[in-house]
Amino acid sequence: MVNPKKVAACTMAFTMAMSAVFASGCSKKGKGSNEKISADDEWYNINKMELASDYDPSEFDYLSNESLGKVGDYFLVETNGSYKLPEGVDYMTADQMEYYAEFIDVFDINGDKVNTIDVVDTIKNSGLVEELQANAEAAAAAMDELPAEEGEDADDQEETSDLDEIEEIEEEPSEEDEEGSGDEEASEDDEEIPGDEEISDEEFFEGDMEEIGDMGEMDPTAPSYYINGVSVAGDKVKVTVSAFDLATFSDISYEFIIDPATGDATYSLADNDTEYSGGSEGISDLGVYKVDRQWVTDPETEESFYDLVISDESGIVNEINLAQALPDEDIYWINSIFYIGGEDILVTYQGSDYNGVKTLKINVTSGDVTVDESGDYDWLSDYDLTSASYVEGFGNVFMDDEGIQVVDFDNKTVESIFSFDSCNINRGDVTSMKLISYSEDEIILMGGAYRVSMSMTDVVPQQLIVLTKADSNPNAGKTILKAATIGYIDYAMSEAVCIFNETNPDYFIKFETKYQADKMIDSTGLDTEEEWREASDNAAIELSNQLTVDLMAGEGPDIIFDASRLSQLNNDEYLLDVADRISTDGLFGSVVDAAKIDGKLYQIPLSFYVTGLAVLEENVADGQTGFTFDQYSEFVSTVCNGTDPLAMDQTEFFIMCLEAMNEQFVTEDGKVNYDNEAFRALAEYANENVIAPEESDDDAFDMGSMGDSLTEAGAIQFDYGSFLGLISLIGDKANETKILGIPSIDGRGPMLSVDCSVAISAQTNEADACWSFVETLMSADVQKYYASSSGGTPISIEAYEESATESIDSYNDMISTYTSYFSAAEIAMYGIPTETIDYDVIDTYKTMIDSCSAVSTTDPAVEAIIREEMPAYFAGQKTLDDVISVIEDRVQTFLDERD
Repeated sequence: MVNPKKVAACTMAFTMAMSAVFASGCSKKGKGSNEKISADDEWYNINKMELASDYDPSEFDYLSNESLGKVGDYFLVETNGSYKLPEGVDYMTADQMEYYAEFIDVFDINGDKVNTIDVVDTIKNSGLVEELQANAEAAAAAMDELPAEEGEDADDQEETSDLDEIEEIEEEPSEEDEEGSGDEEASEDDEEIPGDEEISDEEFFEGDMEEIGDMGEMDPTAPSYYINGVSVAGDKVKVTVSAFDLATFSDISYEFIIDPATGDATYSLADNDTEYSGGSEGISDLGVYKVDRQWVTDPETEESFYDLVISDESGIVNEINLAQALPDEDIYWINSIFYIGGEDILVTYQGSDYNGVKTLKINVTSGDVTVDESGDYDWLSDYDLTSASYVEGFGNVFMDDEGIQVVDFDNKTVESIFSFDSCNINRGDVTSMKLISYSEDEIILMGGAYRVSMSMTDVVPQQLIVLTKADSNPNAGKTILKAATIGYIDYAMSEAVCIFNETNPDYFIKFETKYQADKMIDSTGLDTEEEWREASDNAAIELSNQLTVDLMAGEGPDIIFDASRLSQLNNDEYLLDVADRISTDGLFGSVVDAAKIDGKLYQIPLSFYVTGLAVLEENVADGQTGFTFDQYSEFVSTVCNGTDPLAMDQTEFFIMCLEAMNEQFVTEDGKVNYDNEAFRALAEYANENVIAPEESDDDAFDMGSMGDSLTEAGAIQFDYGSFLGLISLIGDKANETKILGIPSIDGRGPMLSVDCSVAISAQTNEADACWSFVETLMSADVQKYYASSSGGTPISIEAYEESATESIDSYNDMISTYTSYFSAAEIAMYGIPTETIDYDVIDTYKTMIDSCSAVSTTDPAVEAIIREEMPAYFAGQKTLDDVISVIEDRVQTFLDERD
C-alpha cells in the first residue's frame, strides 16, 4: 500500500530512473527479449463446466441461484424463485408455498446432473404439513375451550361506550365551525376536488377488501411455514424450515437433513436454541468450526446486530451476541472469519462508515470477545479479506485474480502457493468463485459467473472448474506478451486473453498486476469523499509516472488496458499510434474518432459511457445537443424550477465541465492557456450559480420514481451512462427523452468517457502480435462479453444493438410482472410504472452517441492543481485573474519538468 511520503519521493525516483534510461539509450527492447515458455514451466489443464439448470424462465416471476459447494462426491446448486400465479388467483389469499420453488441440483465431477431435489415437495411429503395442521387445530380447540375471563363482557361494553364517546366528540362542531357555518361563500381551499370526495370508514374498508381479496376466507389453522435457509452439513444438505406455532404465537424451526444422492430426507425440531432469529449472511466453514453470521433484530429494542452461531460436528457450541459483547463497538459488516488454532477464531469487520478494517478475537467455548487494539493483525488489511476461505490441509487461504495464497498467522505472512499464470483461466470469473479443494495435482473451483442484467429470471450461470496438473507445459516455445491493467481484470478482457492463448500458435499473454491503481491506495483513515479523491489522484500520478519510466526503459508491459485516464501516456514515446491499423466498419466510428489526439489513436475504446443530462424532448429545442452557460441558467430557472440537476461542489462542477472542453486550453504549440473566454465563462458561471446540495438521509425506494423524477426535476444527471443505465434511470420515459451535453462555452453535445480501452507499448518488440490480440478484443464474441459484463456501451454496433434489445426485453417483462401482481388501485397508490419501452429508443440512443463531441481526457496531476487553486476564487479569497495566473504557471511548469 502507498504511504504519504511516496508521492513526494516520486520526482526523485523519476529523475534517477530517467538518468539510467538516457545513459543506456532509448532504444526498444532487444530482438527476442520477450521471454519464452519452457516445457518445464508449471501448467494445469483446465476443464470448465457449466452446471446447467433446466428451468424455464417464462414459468417464473423471479429466479435466483447460487453454488452451495461440495457434498461428498457431488457439487450442489440451489435455485429458488416464485412461479407465476395462474389467472384469477389472488396472491393475498393464495398459499404462497404452493407457488414457491426451491430446488437443489446435484452434479458429479464431470458436470453432469445426477439428481434434482424439489425441496418444497420434500417438505410436503414428509408429514410435517400434517403435523403443523394437527398442532394448529389442537391449539385452536384449546383456545375455544378457555373460560371467558371475569368481567370480559363489562370490558367489552366499556370499550363500546368509549368508542361511542369518541364518535360524539368527533361529530360535535367546534366554535370555528359554528362561526364559519354562516359564510355564504366557501374559500378556495374548501372547494370540492374531483376524486377527493370523503368516504366513510365502511366504504373505504369495503373497497379495500374488494381490491385485496376476501381475507375472511383464510383459515387461521392452515399451516404457515417457509424455507429459512439451505446449507451444507457434512455429507448431507440441511434445510431449515420456520413455522408459526399457534399455541405459543411464535416461530419454531425444523431441520430437514437430505441425502443429495437419493433425495431421502428426515426432519426434526431444530437443535437451535438461539436467542434471536434473523437472516444469515453466510456460513464460514473453518474445518473444526462452522460460524453462521446472523444479522438479527432485537424485537424489544428494534436494534440490529450480528449474532454468531458457532457449531462443530456435535452441534451448537456457542451463540455470541456481538452487540452485548462489545456494546461500544460499531460492527456493521463482517469481511471474513479465520480459524487461528485451539478454540480461537478471528473476525475482521468494518463499521457503518466503512473506514478501515478492525479485528476481534473470539474464544468459541468461553465466548470471550476482545478487540485487537494493539494492531497485531493490521497486516491483514493489505489483502482482499472477502476472498478468505479455509481449505482442509492448508488452513486459511486468500484467492484473488493473481492466484491462491496461504495465510501464516504465526509469522504474519501470506505466501503464494499457486499462480493463475499456470493455467488458462478467466480471471474475471475467479473473483466470484469459491475454492472447493486444493492439492498439488488438482484444484477445484465453483461459483457463479456474474453478468449485467435487469431480468428477474436471469439466473447466474454456475460453473465448476477443475484444474489438473500436466506433465509438461503445452505452450512451450510460445513468446510471452505482458498485459497490464490500470483497473481490475474484468471478464471480457480475460476471456479475450483465454481465446488468444488457446488459438494463437506463437504467443501467450500473461497478466502483470503491479500497475493496478487500487494497490497504490491505502484506505486507512480516508473518511471523506475529498480524502478518497485526493488519494485516488495521487495514486494515478504515481502510477502514470511509474508506467512512463518502465515503458521508456523497455521494461513495461506490451499491452495496457484501461489507462485512458492517464493522458500522460498519449505520446509516441510511450504508446503506439494505431490509427492506420484500425477499421471502423461495424464500430461506433464517432467514438473512435473522438478518442484520437491530433489524428493519432493511442488508446482504443473497447466500451464507453456517455456523460450529460437526461431531459424530456418537449423541454428543449429541436436539434439542440447541449447547453451554453446562458441556456443552462435559463433551463434551470424555468424547466427545473430553480433546482440544478447538476448540483454539486463548485470545484467538482468546474472540473467536470472543464474536461468536456479540454481542447480549448491548449495552444497550437502545445502550451496551456487558461486565460481565455471558455475558462473565464465557466469559472464565473460556477461561482455565481452552483450551490452544493444539502446532504439527505432519504434513501426510500419508490418503484415509480424513475420516470416521475425526470418529470418533476426537469433533468437528471446522466453520469457514466450506458443504454442499460438510461433504462434503469428513467424507465419508460426513455421513449421521450434525449441526452444533452453538460454546460459549455459552445453548447456542445454529450461527453464520452472511455470505460475500457487497450493500448500497445511503443517500445514493444512484438507490435504485430499485440495487434493480433487487439483484433480478438474487437471480435463479435468478445464485444458481446463487454456488453454483458462491463456495464458500458461496447464499441461494436452489433453488440450494442443486441444488448440494448435484451435490456428492453427485460424491462418490459418486469412491467408485465408488475401489472399482473398489483391491482389498478395499488399501481396508482405506489406509482408503479406500467408503460413498456419502444425499441425505437435503441436507434435514438445510437444517434445521440454520434452527437457526442469529445472524449473526456484528464491528467491527474493537472486536475490536482486545479482542485487546489480554484476554491480560493470561489471563496472570494483571490480574483479570477490571480487564480488563472497561478494555475497556468503551475501546470505549465509541471508539464515542462515532466517532459
